[in-house]
Formats: sequence, C-alpha cells, structure tokens
Amino acid sequence: MRCCAVAGLVTVLSATSLAALENHPADHSANQPWIAFAEDDNGETRVGFKDAHGNVTIEPHFSPMISAVAFSDLIGFIEFDGKSAKSGILLKDGRELPYKPFLFDALPDCEHEGYIRAYGEEGMLGMLDRDGQWAIAPRYNHLGIMENGTSLALSGATRYSDGEHSYWSGGKHQLLDQHGNVLIDDFYDAGISINWHSLRKTESEPDIQAPWRSWQGTDGYFYSAIDNDRDFGQFLFDDLLQATLQNDQNNFIADGVWCEGAVVKVGSAKIRDAVKHLESAIKRRRAQFRQVREFDPLFAADTHDNPATKAYTESLRHYSDNCGLFSASNHPLYRVYDPDDPHQHAILWFLRMDDTYKLIAVSDKR
Repeated sequence: MRCCAVAGLVTVLSATSLAALENHPADHSANQPWIAFAEDDNGETRVGFKDAHGNVTIEPHFSPMISAVAFSDLIGFIEFDGKSAKSGILLKDGRELPYKPFLFDALPDCEHEGYIRAYGEEGMLGMLDRDGQWAIAPRYNHLGIMENGTSLALSGATRYSDGEHSYWSGGKHQLLDQHGNVLIDDFYDAGISINWHSLRKTESEPDIQAPWRSWQGTDGYFYSAIDNDRDFGQFLFDDLLQATLQNDQNNFIADGVWCEGAVVKVGSAKIRDAVKHLESAIKRRRAQFRQVREFDPLFAADTHDNPATKAYTESLRHYSDNCGLFSASNHPLYRVYDPDDPHQHAILWFLRMDDTYKLIAVSDKR
C-alpha cells in the first residue's frame, strides 16, 4: 500500500483503535457466520440459513428479497404472506426488532462490522449494533455502511423523485464514528470513494501526496485516507504500464482469471492478448475505468455448473461483505476498457486484494 509523508504523531486507525480512542473496547464475536441457502417451496423460492457445519439454523421461510448471504449478528429481512409484506431486523439470538431496515434497490440492508442501518419511529435513519441497540441515533436522511468504525451521514437534505427513483439533494455530510460522534464536520468529499481502512490521524496537517486526501477533524486533529480512484489510476497508468513494458505483468494477475466462462491460469494467451489490447490505451492515458460492487458474469448462477469456476468464485468471497458484494472501501473492484474500441475486444476487471490490485477477470462485455 502506498504511504504518505506526515508530520507529527501518526495513528493508523482501525475499528479497534477508533473504539479505544473513545474508551469503548471493540467487541468481536467469535461465532462463525451462518450462510444463506435457498429451497423451492411449491414453486416459490424461500431462503434460510445454515451454520459452518451445514446444519440448518433457520428454516427457509424468508423471501428471496433478502440481500444477506452471511448472517453474523443481525440481518434485515422482508417476508411475504399472501398479499401482505412484513419487514424488520432479526438478531442471531432470535429476537426480532420492529424497525424497518434500510432498503437499496428494494433489498433490505445487511450487516457491516456488527452494525446495520434501520429507520426509527420518525422515519429517520440510524444504525443498530449487534445487540439491537441504537449505536447511531435515527436522525439522519442517509447513512453509509459502517467501514472501519466510520459512517458517512447526511442530514438536512431534501428528497426528490423522478417517478422511478428518489434521491437526496442539499444537506450536510459528516463523518461519524461507530458511536455517532462527529469526527469530521461538513465533509465535502462525500461523493468520492475513500478507503476508510487506511484512515490516519495526525496532530498537524500532513504533507500528503496522491492518492491521499486529508480533512481537519472536530477534535483539531487531521484525518487522512486513500482516494480509491486516485490509487487505481496510479496503479493503471504507472505500475501496470511499467510492468507491461517490462513484460512483468504476471505480478498483477491473480492465480486464476475468469475468462469466457472458464478459469485460466497466469501465462494464458487469452490474458496476454487482453492486456496487450489495452496497452496502447493505457500508454495514451485513454483507458477508462469505473468502480463497481460486483462482477455479474463471474457470480451468475449458470457459471456454478463448472466446478473450477465455482471454486474460483468461492476463493474471492474473502474480499466480499455479508451482502456478497466486494467491499467498495478496502477491496474495490474496477473494470477497465478502451473507449476508442467500438467492438470492446477486452474488458479487464481488477480487484484490490491485499496490498495491490490484481486482474481477476477478462470479459468481452461491458
């Protein structure tokens, strides 16, 4: 991971260290998450959960309108019974909370770091902890998921609708910790993808360079973190290009790469051809990239008929969250293509794994 030059005391913040700063020791459950499974019930799909040993812990009765693929401490759910619908928050100990879960694309929220977003009695959004208590009071228009003990909050905004989708306009963004304390007031970079797991705290303003950004906190300290798009741009136009010119790009290729419904190994001609095809666009800094949360062709159900593909997709679950999506913060997924190629001969998909980005898939469809 790239680093920034900072002056003064440097603290690398994690969910544990953030909690320690506020004298609240972090609580980490030792329980293994339950895994979702689906069964057919007279022509209707029902979802339940199993433990790590395959034992059924919750019989399949949930609607497939559920986003959680893993159940660590709590989930949001929707159930349909005839013409009526029921939604709420379910804790692992069996307690059911009456709060409505936050919905995204009609799917209920799932847990992140032991927290889940839900609406209070006044219809405002807050954050429940793994005990079902309000960790962040329900007084916000919107909250981002909990990432490294932080969440981006929006308040004072106005809601608009175009008839199909609704959105917020105006208002004020703030960066909160997991207890609802304001770390950064009037957060002006709310629309930028930030790696909150790289968050640092310094006594004096840091002398930062790209891909880092910095903000002054309400406590007088300065907070810095990596801008994911800047970071990937440096990787693409500097690291990958240099490696390609030196014919040493294998360091940036995963052990197996999804390609046309199969998994191919490093050194495959298909991979070399795809990277070579985009090399000129990268040289001209014309290659375009976009961060996405999932790779549809890779995780589509029909690819699981191939045992090798199924094993490969499961190997990437380590980088996904309880919703089954790649973490937009510390494991962002980017698709790269040449905008000047009308036939889109190659789309490259890069995932940040541990300390660098690696090519995980090659596709001929954007």
